[in-house]
Amino acid sequence: MASVQSHTTSLSEYPVRPLGQVRSRAAWIDQAETLIGLGALGLSIELVLFKFLPDLATAMIQNGRSALTDFGQFEREYLAPGSVHHARFLGNYILYSLAKLLATLYHSPDPRLHPLRVAAGILTPIYAYLGVLPAIRDRRSLAWRYFISLYAFIVLIGLYVFYPADMPALAFLSMALCFLLQGRLWPTLLLTLLTGLFRETSFHMVWFVAVWCWCDHSRTLRQRLIWLGTFILAFILEYIAVRQFFPGPISSAGGVILDPRELFLDRGVLSLTTICSVGLAALFPLACLVRIREISTSDWRRAFFGLNCYAFPAWIVFYRMMNGNLAEFRMLFPVLIPCVYGVAYAAAAGRRRALPIQSGT
Repeated sequence: MASVQSHTTSLSEYPVRPLGQVRSRAAWIDQAETLIGLGALGLSIELVLFKFLPDLATAMIQNGRSALTDFGQFEREYLAPGSVHHARFLGNYILYSLAKLLATLYHSPDPRLHPLRVAAGILTPIYAYLGVLPAIRDRRSLAWRYFISLYAFIVLIGLYVFYPADMPALAFLSMALCFLLQGRLWPTLLLTLLTGLFRETSFHMVWFVAVWCWCDHSRTLRQRLIWLGTFILAFILEYIAVRQFFPGPISSAGGVILDPRELFLDRGVLSLTTICSVGLAALFPLACLVRIREISTSDWRRAFFGLNCYAFPAWIVFYRMMNGNLAEFRMLFPVLIPCVYGVAYAAAAGRRRALPIQSGT
């Protein structure tokens, strides 16, 4: 009996922390983990750009010169009218202007430290952080750990090839999609137009709004159709204006590919890198479809994420029609980002459902 009393007394000596202190400690840990995750993403990007040097490897295989090692080469690829990259102008000019500024401050004979690469090393993490910002700010609706893990994965795999327009386009597309999921259409429209200054990725926002129009019945059909028409018109006008002042072909092939044999049986389509790239990308809609079952059927976002997953094969065909190199994982950023949001949203929904059970135990 004495031993039992002694044991009971020793248990009572453990301090009971007030609920406020527990929440404060949990919030501190959460913030610390956020900073660690962002730091890991930024440092990994720098490793890709300055250690793994994928652009140098690509240039060597193609018997060319990397655009991040020579101002003249960069100007010919990205600033000369007529290039497919010329119409994706804003990212090119931001990177070029920053590199020119850095060139006045230092010069290194090492091509790995060329001002263009240093500028890319500065801008790319900033763009990546902008894209992850919605998940950090809206932690109730989005499980940020799921989001940043998948988001960082696609970013790092996408850096297999570097283009100045990819990361800013992904960042602003991500932000626009987040506002759309919140039903905030004016900032969605603004960010869609901003995305279009970097790349035609804004076309995907027209598709996202069309899916939203189909799924979300909280507004009248007339209102939804007006918004859809607004996004379509905005995209068309911006597309025409950009190509008026920054001329470039509609695709690297100069047009649309319609020959089925070229679409599906071309040597590049059947390459190992293309098969692995598309196969890896296909896992994202599959994972999203499995996860979104945790979202209530009354929530329109469940259908929204599901339709985007089912559209994955159609986007693959579309990219091939535009002569897209599917071996470059970066090309699939716009198709995968709704899957990333879907997994993060579903994880947060499952967590919210579990909270009442935990508090009652």
